[in-house]
Amino acid sequence: MGSPTFGTVLGKAEAPSGRNEPHHVFGAGGLLAVLKGQPDLLFFNVTDPMHPSFITSADPPQSAIPDEFVALPGGGFLVTMMGSATGGSPGRVVKINPNLTVQGEYPANPPLEFNPRGIAVDFKRRRMVTGDYLLPSSTLTPTNGPVLRTTFRVWDLDSMEIISTFNAGPVAAAGFMDARLLGDTGVVILGSGKGRVFGVNITNPTQIKVVHFVSNITNHCLAAPFANGTRTLATVFGLDLIQLNDSSDPWRFKEIKEFYLPAGSGPHYITLSPDERMAAVSTYFLDEDAAKGVVHAGGSRMVYLFDIDVRNDDFVPHPVVSYVDFKAATLGNSKIECGGWCPHGMAFKQL
Repeated sequence: MGSPTFGTVLGKAEAPSGRNEPHHVFGAGGLLAVLKGQPDLLFFNVTDPMHPSFITSADPPQSAIPDEFVALPGGGFLVTMMGSATGGSPGRVVKINPNLTVQGEYPANPPLEFNPRGIAVDFKRRRMVTGDYLLPSSTLTPTNGPVLRTTFRVWDLDSMEIISTFNAGPVAAAGFMDARLLGDTGVVILGSGKGRVFGVNITNPTQIKVVHFVSNITNHCLAAPFANGTRTLATVFGLDLIQLNDSSDPWRFKEIKEFYLPAGSGPHYITLSPDERMAAVSTYFLDEDAAKGVVHAGGSRMVYLFDIDVRNDDFVPHPVVSYVDFKAATLGNSKIECGGWCPHGMAFKQL
């Protein structure tokens, strides 16, 4: 953080595809690659973060519309694929080998309305949770509007089979976008899309409760729990809001602080630095081609940076660089503008 280049865009990696809405990190999922006949999954070498480089791509045969990545302990990834190979339903969870090839797509016989987006994996308890978000093809014209899902599912990690499904119903849920482990509590939290955050005990999946409620007018809450599970930062898209919550009781959150971004920002993805002294929030979700899609949530296309004061339960905009505006940023000292870039998924890399 004392670097003279802090807050500067220093490097980029070219990939053999384009304009396909790459989402999230570890790999990068070309969210709309299926519309262009491009590979769905892109992998990059970030050993030297100043000079990232493209490695290879993968294209699961039964699924498309990738979203969240989870790194596996022995190498490789689990990736949620919201749609079928044509962008319909059902989707899959894909397992990627350490050599970055597709090992399998799960479950073997998915439910018809299986459209996973959020994913949380507890390797100690050998359980996994996925949240169904929406039917991807319902966002493309012609359409009567997006078909949002109301279910989340608990899995046995060893068999890669679903062992429990919970349907919150349309009053309480409108697309489960996020799933996060809450420390070592055995509880996974999921944002419902209706301002509610659900908790589920993954060893006893019948124990389910709304652990936090913001407002019915919000779109989605995405969370970044601290490693010990006692505090959780969350974005609230529809209110341009970032919240710090006391989650020491995993079944009843308590609000500590609220911070509002400028109106129309659209805070989406949130992540913590490995030492939990900083947080980053991106303000771009998805803006489909006007002729092809109906989702237009481009936000302000910025990354906000916050300092975290754990002892005093506080977070504040970074005093040196509080945001990076990708609409105006340039690449290092060059004149290469980042104006076409839309920051979505992020990760800190400890140097």
